[in-house]
Amino acid sequence: MPRQLAIVGAIHMAETVARECADCGIEALGIYDDALDCQGTIVAGHVVQPSSALEAVPRETPVILATHRLLNLTRRLRGMGFAHAWPFPLLHIVWPEHFSAHPFYEDLHADLLRNTHKIFELRSMLADEASRDTLDAVTGFRLTLDVEILAPALRPQAYFPEDIFALGHDETYCDGGAYSGDTITDFLARTDNQYTRIVAFEPSSGSYADLAAKFSTMSNIRCVQACLHHTDTQLLFNCSNNRDSCIAPDSGEACDALCIDNLPEAAELSLIKLNIEGAEEDALRGCVCDAVQPCAKAVHRGISPPPRHMAVAGTRTRIAARLLVVSSAA
Repeated sequence: MPRQLAIVGAIHMAETVARECADCGIEALGIYDDALDCQGTIVAGHVVQPSSALEAVPRETPVILATHRLLNLTRRLRGMGFAHAWPFPLLHIVWPEHFSAHPFYEDLHADLLRNTHKIFELRSMLADEASRDTLDAVTGFRLTLDVEILAPALRPQAYFPEDIFALGHDETYCDGGAYSGDTITDFLARTDNQYTRIVAFEPSSGSYADLAAKFSTMSNIRCVQACLHHTDTQLLFNCSNNRDSCIAPDSGEACDALCIDNLPEAAELSLIKLNIEGAEEDALRGCVCDAVQPCAKAVHRGISPPPRHMAVAGTRTRIAARLLVVSSAA
């Protein structure tokens, strides 16, 4: 293990990395973040500094990227002369006895080996070379954690790709995992603010507050603090107000869970987007009834079926779909 390292990114993952470094005798030289609201705050006993302060750090020092946005940051650090810019999940993979696994990367390689046949099955279902190349890039990244392998697959506006389906001016849009409304903003731009209505779901309390405030004056946007599930119930939700917030089996805050088929808007839905940290398949089990239009377009976890196709978990038919990766990984 290294004796020293630097940490870039001041969200909660940085605190975990710094604490676990201290526990195993690794000195964290500092925590760095260019977000103005982070600078000057205290994280794990360190005053957060701007990335320009990395100029004083020896270039042989490993730099841990405590963020999911890896590409641009990795390139910037390498441009500064840091040869060892490591995404934070690498710590657990190399030293699992000292560093905990993040939910996104837990059991990473074992999962790939266990599901190799499913990856090949999915590849055979994809209808175009671009999708197959994208799947190969995602698989390669998960094998190596080298973000440059993923880079060619990243594209902006992956939720509403113009070359796959067109959006009309009469859409009723369901946004599952709406976060603070960034995807809704993209949707409004794509439709020139002409649509029927939007229903947005966000269970994290902090993100929901931002979402509701952002669209509070727009009467045809309904914001709901809830998660999506195959039936109406209550679940426990691990609410970190970050990208790893998720439904938890035995801990977290009580959270309303709603079935898409039971929504007041269900009969008129024309577009469903799901980015709900692994619960997409479960949510899709809740929109298989007649209430949801069979022509609804579905966008979930970066897989975007074309118009007049509803992606339903468990279907055995060939999917004429384009596999896409949202560019937030940059």
